[in-house]
Amino acid sequence: MGDNDDSFKSMKIVLILLSFNLCLSVCHGSGLKSIWWNVARLAVPIGESLPQTSEEIERNSEVNRELISIISNENPDVLMIGEAVPTAFSESFKAKAREVYPYQQFFRYNPSDKVFGFYILAKVPPKNIVKQPLHWFPLNLEAEYKDKWLSPFPDDPHSRDYIQLDFETNEGNLSVVPIHLMMPWVQMIDQKGVLKASFAMFYDASHPQMIQLQNLIKKLRDLKNSGVSFFAMGDFNFPKKVLSQRTMGFFFLSTFFDELGSTGGTFKVTKYQIRTPLDLDQAYGSGIENAVLRRLSYSHSDHFPIQLTF
Repeated sequence: MGDNDDSFKSMKIVLILLSFNLCLSVCHGSGLKSIWWNVARLAVPIGESLPQTSEEIERNSEVNRELISIISNENPDVLMIGEAVPTAFSESFKAKAREVYPYQQFFRYNPSDKVFGFYILAKVPPKNIVKQPLHWFPLNLEAEYKDKWLSPFPDDPHSRDYIQLDFETNEGNLSVVPIHLMMPWVQMIDQKGVLKASFAMFYDASHPQMIQLQNLIKKLRDLKNSGVSFFAMGDFNFPKKVLSQRTMGFFFLSTFFDELGSTGGTFKVTKYQIRTPLDLDQAYGSGIENAVLRRLSYSHSDHFPIQLTF
């Protein structure tokens, strides 16, 4: 019995140490690492929604391999995947994710989106989840406005849900907000032409994306006023300079810049996808000190991942 007792005690010590390390990483608020990556609409299996080409199948494989590398090499405490399609994840990726992340949850971008959403992986589960519509229309003009902006579409491609995951830490609460704002650029160009659409995108507060952005700003301002530390991270579909200087919306938050350079987004010219020089993927927060934001080099999406460490 003595040997068994010693083995049992050793196992308890190992489990305690593992729990302590996990809590130090995620619960203590020190050295926490979060990664956001817009994997750019991984194709789903044939018959579910979108057909697959041989190029898409190869890109799926490469992105899955890079996701495994991100988990193995970067070891983020929170991994947020944008434009995620759960059925497009490989068995190898899912097996690796199960080893590291007890908490995994898929959030559709909105109730009518049957394919894409956020896939959130974390080393500890959140104590609370907030999920609310992130409106893109003025409530006093809802029907008229929706008719104008939805007429070319059978479904609502503009809707997004605001997702907030609240974690409990030894130093207080920490909230994590994944972001992927709508992108009505193509429709705006069709409706207004390139010059008018470009002006509207940056200066006109009446278009859907700007309204959605202002509603996001209100939610983040309320979160800051509650005294909770948080960071919002993802694809804002606005260049950083527009957000920080022209909209003046995020002046009340810490901006984690560190000169990321372009993070991605593409546009199509004939049959070619051209990567933009825009810095669309960003992070903002409150109550967080000594944060470092950097762009990672994984490249089989049209966006680069970004990593926030603090």
